[in-house]
Amino acid sequence: MSDKKRNWLHKLFGHEEPQGGASTPEDPGSGEPLDGILDELEQPHPVFDKLKMNQGLMLEETLIKAFNERGYHAEVNGKDVRITPPSGRPSTVHLDNLYLQVSNLRNIDADMPQVVHAFVSSLLSVRPATSYRDADFFRGMRVRLQPIDSLEWEEWAMDALGLPVTLRTESDQNGPQPLFRTKSGGIGTAAQGDTQGAGGAGNPGGSGDDVQLDSEVVQPLFTKDSPVQPWSEDTIVRLCFDSEESVENLNPSSLEDRGPVEDLYRMGYRNLWQELIDSDLSAVRFTPSEEQRFGASQASTLPPSMQDANAEESCWLLETSSFFGGSIPLFLDEIMERYAPEVDRSKGLIFAMPHRHLTLVREVTNGASLMNSIGLMVSIAAEQYTSQPGSISPRLHLWHEGQVETFTDIIWGDDERQAEIQVKPSPYLMAKINEGLDGPEGPEGLEGSGGGPEPF
Repeated sequence: MSDKKRNWLHKLFGHEEPQGGASTPEDPGSGEPLDGILDELEQPHPVFDKLKMNQGLMLEETLIKAFNERGYHAEVNGKDVRITPPSGRPSTVHLDNLYLQVSNLRNIDADMPQVVHAFVSSLLSVRPATSYRDADFFRGMRVRLQPIDSLEWEEWAMDALGLPVTLRTESDQNGPQPLFRTKSGGIGTAAQGDTQGAGGAGNPGGSGDDVQLDSEVVQPLFTKDSPVQPWSEDTIVRLCFDSEESVENLNPSSLEDRGPVEDLYRMGYRNLWQELIDSDLSAVRFTPSEEQRFGASQASTLPPSMQDANAEESCWLLETSSFFGGSIPLFLDEIMERYAPEVDRSKGLIFAMPHRHLTLVREVTNGASLMNSIGLMVSIAAEQYTSQPGSISPRLHLWHEGQVETFTDIIWGDDERQAEIQVKPSPYLMAKINEGLDGPEGPEGLEGSGGGPEPF
């Protein structure tokens, strides 16, 4: 924790120091004028930058006190909290989802304590999948889409690849632990004799300079008995266990004595389908307002033949409270047939799964309408990915003739608010965009423009 943050903790909470990482230096600089303190409290928190300084400090303080009340020592370090039970090994829990959940509250100051206490209670009550009998284990089996870089936190995967684990704590030294995500927002590992450990996933820009995973690097993991399988350029299909308290990612050791892995995948797909159709899943066609429209705001950056600000742009929003809404693309054709049968799927579908509760879909048509709709989806996917918990991928994908192709990319800046989005359509998608676009020398589209980066 920086000296500046310690100073603010001292100014806000005085000498009542919790059992954790909110300790303050001897000289807190209390002589600073009150108006200067109030101004700085309105600035973004240096780590939880969607929150004001005072809200970020309140989040840290509330979290530490919630663990203290349950007998745990807690210390917040960046977007992680390191906790130590009364007897046992310390472990680390990632806070990204909790932070995003808090930042989306209508009344952060009033509602934060309840959300934080629910998070801590859920985290400490997680029961690992290995403790369930077969019938319950099979009933909870699911498959889901997850970002490839989530594997950076998993010891079994990184060891298999001969790469260092992004985050390893004392609780990890007894072997690989299953990574879980609590349904109140936490991420951790269920360690023997403890209830959580190291974990995290899906942050903009990855986890740092130590490990950079992509579909080629992780290819050796895709064996027939692996709990992960390839899917897109930046995502994987993985086996997981769904319980009332959490969704746990399964690793090879947690699959032992549970039968053939291929049978577990069949159960996972069957249960995922049932989960989705039994949920409150809805499909709504979204047509933006004038201010939201991509064509109106970005048309001048496109080639002349595509500068049609009046071209229709829209996409389908498939939303559900289920934690598996971002895995809808695994049944994309079937889900669209069931929930939006009027959509023509014959030429393909463009889709994005920015987070666990949302999938964006758009049928492939042609011309400026298609291009503007891609721009609209790029903007929505990027905004949702960076602002909502349970992030999966901000990129757009094309489903055509049973194949999935990723055709956008994200180049992150210093933080999640600074990024460039590159659109690189496949030859098929380029041909559809060019259809019906009559430039001065015939059909014209993005060819020659390089599909340049689109900032958001």
